[in-house]
This record gives sequence, structure tokens and C-alpha cells, in this order.
Amino acid sequence: REMNKLVTLDMENASIVSGGEAYYENYHTADNQIGDQMFRGYDYGWTAPVTSIILPRNITRIGDTAFEGRDVLNTITLFEGITDIGYGAFWNCSALENITLPSTLKVMGNSVFAYCRKLTSIHIPTSVENIGDIPFNDCTSLKSITVDAANNYYESMNDILFTKGKEQLIKYPAKKTDTSYTLPETVKTIKDEAFSSAIFLSAVQLPSMLRYRSFLTYQHYLHHPSGYRATDRCKCLYAVWKTDFTHCSSG
Repeated sequence: REMNKLVTLDMENASIVSGGEAYYENYHTADNQIGDQMFRGYDYGWTAPVTSIILPRNITRIGDTAFEGRDVLNTITLFEGITDIGYGAFWNCSALENITLPSTLKVMGNSVFAYCRKLTSIHIPTSVENIGDIPFNDCTSLKSITVDAANNYYESMNDILFTKGKEQLIKYPAKKTDTSYTLPETVKTIKDEAFSSAIFLSAVQLPSMLRYRSFLTYQHYLHHPSGYRATDRCKCLYAVWKTDFTHCSSG
């Protein structure tokens, strides 16, 4: 509790090693890892208003919900060598405005940046091979998601995140200001929450060969003036035009 006035946490030259007592409940340290829930903002009684964190240089993994709820954290510095960022690692870091992902990163867990409501843009490096479900859910300030052109697994077009080859749409940025959007004809599936919180978007044209039922769920946030939902089976949109649902299954 003496740390309740801490604003900047600089661990650049520190090392995290295994051993010792649990740092929280049954969680123990591991070599060169930010452990699960290690700096979580809830439940600890440690309410230090940390706005800036610099991680150790030798870290290779950031654990699940490691910084969840650090709602005044504005900047965090990650160094090269990190390969894995776990589930919800930055969940509800609602003051986080930007973050640079290291070129060594391979895995981004489910909901990794969910509810980072001041995050405006993010760049996915070449190295990333796996992005979990709803990685940017309710990032209501997000305008741009870009991907390094040399990435073999993901790509972006017009700041929208797709799998490589654009067969799956992963995320349409919530703060993108376009009022209508036509998906590429290559898209066969749409990830859950792909259009959630897209407050400017009023019409979406789906591709004719959309393969699976899509749970876009942005009907909870977006209302076309007509109030029209195109189809219950696809559970998707209030305004869908010129779309053939012949291939839309419940897969």
C-alpha cells in the first residue's frame, strides 16, 4: 500500500525469475515471464495510479489478464523477445492510447485488447501467426488496424483486419467513420463481434459466397433508420443490400 503513489514503473533492467512464494493466490513467478494476473488492476488492494510501465528487456511472455483493469495505464513499453501475449492481457486498460508490438510476437490471445477504449490504432508485425477471438472488442476509439505486408497469416485492407487472402474478416475498427461497407467477394466467414460498436456504419453489403452464419452482434449498437434486419438466420444486420444468402449455413 506504500506504493499507492507510484506513477511510473520502470523494470527495463530487472529480471523475473522462478521461485519464492506466490505473488497472488496460487500464482508463482516463472523465468522471464510477466505471470498471469501479475499486475492486474482488480482485487489486489494495490491501487497505484500507474500511467507508464516499461517491461524487463528479457521478457518472453505476457500472461493471461496480466494488466487487466489497469484503467489509468497510458503507455507500456514492450521489448523484442516477447513471443506470446496471453488472454485478456490488456483487458480494460481503458486509458491505453498506443502500443508497439515487438517483431518477435507470434501469439495474441483472446480478448487481448478488449475494452481498450482509447486505443486508436495498432500495427500487427510480420511475426504474428495466431490472433485469438475478439481481440479488439469494444475498442471504441480504434480507427486503424494495419498488418506488415510480409505477414503470412494476416493482412489489412482499408484499415480492416483479415486473415491472409481475405477469406475471413476479423475486425472492422469501431471508430472507422465510413457509413457503408462492401465486403470483398473473397470473404467466406466473419468472426464474432467483427462489427461491434461500429457506431458510424449504417449499411453493409455481404459477399455472395458467405459460407457460414455470422454472429456480428453489432445490431446491439447500430440501428439503421428502417429498423430492418436482413435475416434472422445470419443474426447479423439491420441493413444488408444486394446479397445472396443461398450459401449461408449454420456452421
